[in-house]
Amino acid sequence: MDKLSISHIESLTGIKAHTLRIWEQRYNLSRCKRTGTNIRYYDSEDLRFFLNVATLSHNGFKISEISKMPEKDIDALVHQINTGAAQPDFKIKQLLNATVAMDANAFDESLDTFTLEMGMQQTMEKVVFPFLHQIGNLWQSKTINVAHEHFASHKIAQKISVETRSLKSTERMDARKYLLFLPPQEQHELSLLYAEYLLKKAGHKVLYLGADLPYAILQEASDFFKPDYALTVLTSAYSYATVEDILKSLCNILNAPLLVSGYAVLQDIKFSHHHLHVLPGIEAFKKMIH
Repeated sequence: MDKLSISHIESLTGIKAHTLRIWEQRYNLSRCKRTGTNIRYYDSEDLRFFLNVATLSHNGFKISEISKMPEKDIDALVHQINTGAAQPDFKIKQLLNATVAMDANAFDESLDTFTLEMGMQQTMEKVVFPFLHQIGNLWQSKTINVAHEHFASHKIAQKISVETRSLKSTERMDARKYLLFLPPQEQHELSLLYAEYLLKKAGHKVLYLGADLPYAILQEASDFFKPDYALTVLTSAYSYATVEDILKSLCNILNAPLLVSGYAVLQDIKFSHHHLHVLPGIEAFKKMIH
């Protein structure tokens, strides 16, 4: 990670820059460094430290107490808080801390702990998706880089896949067939992976074809599988067509109703088709499949 300004620390930890400066002056809680031209900056270890300080502060510890603690004691207390029944905001900070450090073990352990405590659905909807939204904002502001986003997305995809494979095979009597895919140039797979988890948990049949699927292969699969519904998510900007053109092509290819969601399609889409059903969010999808 590049050198971080005090505004970066503020946006990542939620601690106001003014508060950080007061802490430095009043409690000697200074972590900033100086460039050769006397410009202050912070590094990844400083960010990790202030994320931990924010966690303790939000859990009732006074900054006058925190400032006197050895760093190893701060780490131990934060670990104790994070392994307990912490609120979603603190869980998000824990994932952010592991992402900044690119600590795969810490990230995995956090997700495993959250899942045991809250269950997979609550972990995804109360912690993971808000965390990803925050990661996206931080990447857009260049506070973190694309490697951090890829790291977090990969770890979450692994977790969803493990939880999906662990589901017991309990197909319902009225099970429907769902074809899941992402169109050409679409790589953002996490929402689709989670949809597969929800569908299998609800007892439906799923054919998952993954990201960046060519239209010809999609048509072959649709003709063979004969789904009751097809599901896709559109989040990207596409170089080969507009979102409306993509939806039109998909409706022409598929032999089933198309369920679609995602940032790109929840904007002002003018295209309509009797097979096209726009899902405004995860709650609408869960209501439909149950």
